[in-house]
Amino acid sequence: MTLVSGRPRSYAPPAMNKYYSRAAIDHFLHPRNARVMDAPSGVGVAVNKADDTVTFYVRLEGGAVTEASFQAQGCAATIATASIATETLRGLSVAEARALTVEHLADALGGLPAFKVERALVTVSALGAALDDATK
Repeated sequence: MTLVSGRPRSYAPPAMNKYYSRAAIDHFLHPRNARVMDAPSGVGVAVNKADDTVTFYVRLEGGAVTEASFQAQGCAATIATASIATETLRGLSVAEARALTVEHLADALGGLPAFKVERALVTVSALGAALDDATK
């Protein structure tokens, strides 16, 4: 497991190239928006069966996501999907953000290994919890 602390990693294990796209590896090695957000509208936390943990932060203005960030501890699929989610969410309405699926995130990354898709669901769960918190 890898803990995302905002520090980029400098290399990927060679086996990653066999399973992950360049985009997924890039988001794993250089996660975007991996930080605690000051004064978020909502915060959501999710943990999967493998103990991957994602904390998602969202800021809403006018019914749309204006900013998103995350912290994660988990595998490459978990970290990469959380990273791409923060970029994908900006400008989406709350309804559009709620409709985001792990398949959307996997597609944005150029695919994920089939055996890792379930691990990436934790990102969508944390996002949903953050949106729930922001709209309660």
